[in-house]
Amino acid sequence: MGLFNYLRTRGVEEIPNAGTSGSQPLTAEQMKDSTVQSSLPTEPGSHDGPPGSGTSGPCNKRVSRASMTPSLRSSSFMDDIKHEVMVNYLHQQQCARMWIVDTGSVNEGVLVRKTRGIYMACPPQLRESDFASAVAALNLQAVMTVNSRIIRTLVESTTGMVELPLSNGLHVQVLPSLEQFPRARKHQMAAFIASEGYLIVWDDEATHLVERAAAIEADLMNLIWKNGSIRKQAHTGEKSEIGPNINVLEVDEESGEVISQVRPVHIMNATLVGFAIFLVVAMLGAGFRQVAAEIAVDKNYMRIAFIALMPVQVFFTLVTPTIKSIKQAISTYELQGGSANMFVNDDGLQLLDEAERTRRIDFYADHSIGWVARPKHGENGFLRRGKFKKASNMNFALMISCKVEDKLRHIDRSQHWDQNDEAEAYEHCLKQVLAEDERAWADGNIRVGDYILLGK
Repeated sequence: MGLFNYLRTRGVEEIPNAGTSGSQPLTAEQMKDSTVQSSLPTEPGSHDGPPGSGTSGPCNKRVSRASMTPSLRSSSFMDDIKHEVMVNYLHQQQCARMWIVDTGSVNEGVLVRKTRGIYMACPPQLRESDFASAVAALNLQAVMTVNSRIIRTLVESTTGMVELPLSNGLHVQVLPSLEQFPRARKHQMAAFIASEGYLIVWDDEATHLVERAAAIEADLMNLIWKNGSIRKQAHTGEKSEIGPNINVLEVDEESGEVISQVRPVHIMNATLVGFAIFLVVAMLGAGFRQVAAEIAVDKNYMRIAFIALMPVQVFFTLVTPTIKSIKQAISTYELQGGSANMFVNDDGLQLLDEAERTRRIDFYADHSIGWVARPKHGENGFLRRGKFKKASNMNFALMISCKVEDKLRHIDRSQHWDQNDEAEAYEHCLKQVLAEDERAWADGNIRVGDYILLGK
């Protein structure tokens, strides 16, 4: 179906609720409104938090397109086309590469998120599946199943394994069934499902999905062809190829102390960040100049109101690239067997208006960021003491994290304790801490590990 048909068939109509079509398959015209609405509002660690942090906001309300203004209706119309074209393209690539066995299966296909909790699905029956519910619980952006002969053979021959090796010492998680998928390591961007015999791949960019899935499949194929046994490779890693690890150290002849190795200074990141800040300041300056010129002509000072949006735009402009870079590092670290999370000590979330607060909370949820927000200075006995106010903010957030850890220490863990039990215990303890100290707002994973990397 070409773009002309999309434009011709869409009209002013009310968007139907997901799941009202019954068991009959949808036509191509109906598939544009095939959506998945999450029954699980947030990621593991969610709670009845501050106003605007749930899923009862505007993104979950179905509205009539006839009641929209022309500009909003046009924007929604184009947004529907964009997501429909993408989900159909990805499904077409999935079928062309023979990554799907049964197009009528309720647990195979492609999902692309439109807004939080609402997904486009192809094939359309996927929206009612357990797979779709698990994807919505993890709040993934774009997801695809890979059910090729290579993947099925690998999964069937590695029964009982918890991870499958890739090259360069990386590993991909293996989950027993889709029930465990909401607890998957999100930053690994992939997971094998033993009960289904396929691979699930996801990415923040839908255009990268096919490339990521093809790379994993090719990597596994090359690894097996070169090493013969994937079980043996899982235990030995890459040691058989790279040989022993030898470190040569230089010792001072007089003192006998080891001379520290000289490390080169890398300034690429500082240069890129500095250049980005320069562009932001230059663009804002150009905008101020234009506003000043217009005010000088017509004496209309209402244009100054847009300055109130500056902190909001600066936050997302500067923070988003940093978050994406950190997520890439976490993905590599988790594929190597580690575990990491992002913890934001938010210094002003409780001071924002409801709309902006909801936007920032959704941003944290989309990127799997745990956060704690302090109360306003002087509110409910909270004082930002000291000359360095950031330290006061961090102390409050770390206090909440430590209280959660204290409660977790008192939990008796049985011999069969697993990751799901630990996640449920954490959620319960977090809710208890927030109920005991109503000044704090928090969500996500706020636990602190053995190694801490601070950023400002």
